[in-house]
Amino acid sequence: MGFTYYQTLVIIPLNHPLTFADLLDRLRQKFSRQNDFTVEQRHPHQIALRSNDGWELRISLEDAPHAASEAQEIAENFEMEEADRAILKTSISYLSTAADPDPNMNYFNEYVFVLEVFEQYPGLYLFDPHTGEIRKT
Repeated sequence: MGFTYYQTLVIIPLNHPLTFADLLDRLRQKFSRQNDFTVEQRHPHQIALRSNDGWELRISLEDAPHAASEAQEIAENFEMEEADRAILKTSISYLSTAADPDPNMNYFNEYVFVLEVFEQYPGLYLFDPHTGEIRKT
């Protein structure tokens, strides 16, 4: 199993107002002044941030039964407040990010800009599967 660059799970609590269309709009706004990047919706559940030289970061909406299982597993196995644990146990969807290799961190700032967009939505849970860190927006 290889290393996935810029991987984050954004757990979406049940009945959270985030919509994929709004997320797409906010990402397009964020990157509108960067002429060397485009933001496009690949299919109903995937957004791609693509540089002119071909590097790509993908944001996928996971809402199949495995998403609920994943959120429950995180709730059961990682340190957090009990109130947050209860919310995660009822979550049924999440966003996941993954990017093409970037060993020299040429695109790290773009990843941070994407995280900043996620942070515009109060009440989401950002989980780093490499470190086990989870934080609420």
